[in-house]
Amino acid sequence: METKIKYGHEANTMKKFKFMEQFGLSPMVNGDPLVVFGCYNHKDVQLILSHKNTVVVVWMGEDSLFIKDNRKQKSPSKTIYKMLNKPNIIHTTWVPPIQRRLIRKGLDCKLLKITIKENPPVQSLGSQVYTYLQKKKPDYHGKQMVDSLDLKDRLLVGDYSISREDWYAGENDKMYSNVFIGLALSEYAGGLMSIVELGVRGIPVVTNIIDLPHCIPWKTKEDIQQAIEHASKNIGKTNIKLADAVRAELAPINGCFDLEKLLIK
Repeated sequence: METKIKYGHEANTMKKFKFMEQFGLSPMVNGDPLVVFGCYNHKDVQLILSHKNTVVVVWMGEDSLFIKDNRKQKSPSKTIYKMLNKPNIIHTTWVPPIQRRLIRKGLDCKLLKITIKENPPVQSLGSQVYTYLQKKKPDYHGKQMVDSLDLKDRLLVGDYSISREDWYAGENDKMYSNVFIGLALSEYAGGLMSIVELGVRGIPVVTNIIDLPHCIPWKTKEDIQQAIEHASKNIGKTNIKLADAVRAELAPINGCFDLEKLLIK
């Protein structure tokens, strides 16, 4: 099987993240191996099923919770999961909760190493707590728990109101320079990239979404409060060792989607 895939397709919901650009992929050719970022509707499903060669599906988040089916079957998600269980389709994700869910649905889902293109400097820790609450669906990202913490002026919220171009042109560094800890309190898979962006800057994150050296798991509100209190002791310091440990767990992008190097054994 060809592991260095050069062709890709982004679901409409994923186009804003520019995965094709990140991996240097070309638009799909039906006769070559293909990587598909996101599977959100019947159109995405049909594209995957109709491809004649190897298809690597990278599941993103809400697409794995419920796949909309325009044919309105009685049990659409169950039927589609079964349809997608084919030998030429390789199911992958960056997020362990997604992997566990798809395995329960009968799909052999493999875990990928997370990639990041930017290489920012490690910043000294600010005095605020950062959280990502996407403005169109804040509850999915844990707004209720964040509100219950009553952080008031200490809270800095990213809500995707800054364009991606401006974000990576320096707005992210400005935002993160104010932060000593991040909160990614989605119960499932929201906020992955902000978790990684904080980690490579040496900033710890309270989250159950992924397991990297800077991630602090939690069960209760008290766990989160204790993590914030503990991290606040490092305000003004620089976590170079933590940032290096996070970077060591990530995979470089080498101009293609190299499945063999991205898979976690």
